[in-house]
Amino acid sequence: MNDSPSTPPDTDERKRCNDIAIIQDAMLRVAADDYSVRISDSICCSEFGELARVFDVMAEKLEQDITERIKTDKKLMKSEQRFRSFVENVNDVLFALTPLGVFCYVSPQWKLAFGYEISETIGQPFTPFVHPDDVAPCFEFLQRVISTGQKQSGVEYRVLCKDGCYLWYTANASLITDPVDGTLMLVAIGRDITERKLTEEALRLSEEKFSAAFRSSPDAITITRLSDSVFLEVNEGFAAITGYVAQEVVGRSPRELNLLTDPAQEELFLRGLEDSGTVNNAVAHFRRKDGSEFSGQISARIVKIYNEPHVLSVTRDITDRERMQKELLKAQKLESISILAGGIAHNFNNVLTGVIGYISFAKKHLGNPDKVLPLLDSAEKSSHRAAALARQLLMFSRGGSPVRKPVLVDELVREAVSLFLTDTNVSGSIDCQPLQVIHADAQLISQAFNNIVLNAVHAMPEGGTLTVRVNGARLSAGNRHSLPSGDYVGIIFTDSGCGIRKEDLHKIYDPYFTTKDSGTGLGLSTAFSIINRHGGRIEITSNSGKSTTVTVLLPSSTEKPAGDAAEEKHSELHRNDISMDDEEMIRDLVG
Repeated sequence: MNDSPSTPPDTDERKRCNDIAIIQDAMLRVAADDYSVRISDSICCSEFGELARVFDVMAEKLEQDITERIKTDKKLMKSEQRFRSFVENVNDVLFALTPLGVFCYVSPQWKLAFGYEISETIGQPFTPFVHPDDVAPCFEFLQRVISTGQKQSGVEYRVLCKDGCYLWYTANASLITDPVDGTLMLVAIGRDITERKLTEEALRLSEEKFSAAFRSSPDAITITRLSDSVFLEVNEGFAAITGYVAQEVVGRSPRELNLLTDPAQEELFLRGLEDSGTVNNAVAHFRRKDGSEFSGQISARIVKIYNEPHVLSVTRDITDRERMQKELLKAQKLESISILAGGIAHNFNNVLTGVIGYISFAKKHLGNPDKVLPLLDSAEKSSHRAAALARQLLMFSRGGSPVRKPVLVDELVREAVSLFLTDTNVSGSIDCQPLQVIHADAQLISQAFNNIVLNAVHAMPEGGTLTVRVNGARLSAGNRHSLPSGDYVGIIFTDSGCGIRKEDLHKIYDPYFTTKDSGTGLGLSTAFSIINRHGGRIEITSNSGKSTTVTVLLPSSTEKPAGDAAEEKHSELHRNDISMDDEEMIRDLVG
């Protein structure tokens, strides 16, 4: 009889049923994607032990695989999210086409760019959305991508927007296989190049206009290198003016062709370009192919071509214009000489009439000294008047060099204003910067100032104000007055009179030209001559009916003036002599 305890049969059966239940529950959990279940430690029956161990190994393997897959899926999801964000926010348009050119995808930017709903586009061929002239190039691009299987770029086309306008686009495309169904499709990125195209079109039109103007201009237009002046291009106007055709000129310089009659002109021209970048209306003299010469007016500027400095110049043939100007100047000189001769004849005739008349009367009273002496005195005064007139004419002529010394300008100005404004209804205002000294002939400069002030007084018969300002001025090279650079004294006379008519301004320096009922017409011409001979400049501007401004510029001096009262007195007497009325003695004779 065996004394060891034995397991009742009903207990073993319960364990076996329990193990089966554990296994079934684990399988259900795995089926529900719970791979963390393990059962080998819970199985009691040996017959299910091996099965439990195999189940645990399988569950552990599934758990590892699922974990990796979840991680991969999450990475893929993040990648897809990033790509979707990129596609939805990029300014470019992304789209996909079937090999037949039908849209199978467009990015959200499609609607923003062109106005079409995505639902209006998917499943449609691309042709209705493209300008008719660009359909063929787009088909060729599509076939090139398909045939090569490689990325293609650079196609440019116009897209028809929903509002009817066109936008220029360029696209890059690649051929890919749809991972879902394995079909081929063309994936592309389109970029808006409308602004670039408009700029290119504007540039093209500008170039066409320049090319048309370049070719058809009657002026000579050339492009040369700044470094060596070699011609790169010349127009037909150049050929017509110089006689050289383009093939004879391109690759050669003006010096090689001996185009300029004076080679030094080219150096001055280039120096002006280098200093300011432009030259305007410079006059030069050229030699044609046949050896004849002509005058040209050049305007040029430095331009960059391929980042290298070049010179674009326009030269106009002004030979005929200069010839006409010379003829006009000759006619004007003859007219001036005629006026001058008439004025001189008139003045000297008046003086000689007085002299002859006084002498004739004196001859009739030779026996009466008391009557003869006053007549001879008057004849002598008439002779002095003739001499004064001759001196004034000498001042105007090239003779009579000024005798110069340091002179204070404000003294001369105040003297002239005081002399001629006394006993008139014209008031004077003088603003002189102190110690402005010029190296000049005081007598001649006084005469010039006297004439200017007297003209101003005559321009204000109803009264007014004469303002005179004196100040220092420094002129740089190339100043508008065409004076050498340096220090100058500026004397500005401004009256509030009747002004000078525009058509008379160019004649105001002509001798014997006058708009007054009385006067010699020598005042401003004499002043012009005196100021010029002192190395200065006189300029007149006027508003007809309002005012006249006379600006005098004279070279400044650093020397100290030394006064000479006797000479100043002589100058004053001399000025008073000259200002006598030339018809006074004739009125005495006939009176």
